Amino acid sequence: MEKQKSFYGWRVLAALVFIMAIGMGLYGGVNSAFVKPVCDNLGVPRGELTLYRTIISLVGAALMPFYGRLIRKVGVRKLLIASSFGIPLAYFCYSWASQLWHFYLIAFLEGLFTNGISFLTVGTVVNNWFESKRAVATGLAFAGSGLGGAAFMPVVSAVIEAWGWRWAYRMTAAAGLALLLPAVLLVVRDAPGQMGLAPYRSGQEGERKVALPAQGLSRKGAGKTAPFWLLAAGFFLISVCCGGPYTHTTAYFSDIGYTSAYAASVTSVYMVFLTIGKVLLGGIFDRFGALRATVLIGL
Repeated sequence: MEKQKSFYGWRVLAALVFIMAIGMGLYGGVNSAFVKPVCDNLGVPRGELTLYRTIISLVGAALMPFYGRLIRKVGVRKLLIASSFGIPLAYFCYSWASQLWHFYLIAFLEGLFTNGISFLTVGTVVNNWFESKRAVATGLAFAGSGLGGAAFMPVVSAVIEAWGWRWAYRMTAAAGLALLLPAVLLVVRDAPGQMGLAPYRSGQEGERKVALPAQGLSRKGAGKTAPFWLLAAGFFLISVCCGGPYTHTTAYFSDIGYTSAYAASVTSVYMVFLTIGKVLLGGIFDRFGALRATVLIGL
């Protein structure tokens, strides 16, 4: 039996935290910093510019079932590698945009890859590697998005102030590519079986175990149930309430007289508490179960 401290899944989890910090924190978390400088420079309304974020979300949502099939066919690691190239390419292209339709077209490109570095892929790897403490591990992995946003928001804002939004997009693209690829290539493995290991189970993490039969509903069966559609509606409404206003946060603080640095610091503080919340909620889910934890979150 291998010792607990040598269980490779902890390294995978650390890599996933880092991947979320780049994929969701850097690429997703700092977008509000670009809104005002891009609109001011190109002379376009904010509502029309930020439509590109809607395009990314719609394309990503439409492709979500397709990504589910791809995960089963080619594995998560290959999708992570593809997205590690695709999203930086999109950000580099943003730096050359001069018309609104350029943003819309590039947004479609980004949407093609956005699911590749997201809660879907990262959550799948966590589920593969952890049976015990799965919710805690998931919370830790997802917390990377808050850490990345908190760390990169001031940096991106400073680059925009010093060299403009075009160079900030290029810096974001280069940094993401340089940081994501090593983490994916050197550390991440789809499942412990690829290394002759079994998923983590408290006190027995190095042992081989008999796989339990799959439980739950098929996709077709789930689509015929009311809970599935209630859950989908809930996720949609949460995204509207949280994702929509967030894009305009930094620009709003700038409009009412605060400096760009202060606006960035407010967003960073939000991201710090987001990180703490994800870790805490992972423990709450493990301790009290999904139903009670979800009610608590809703309240």
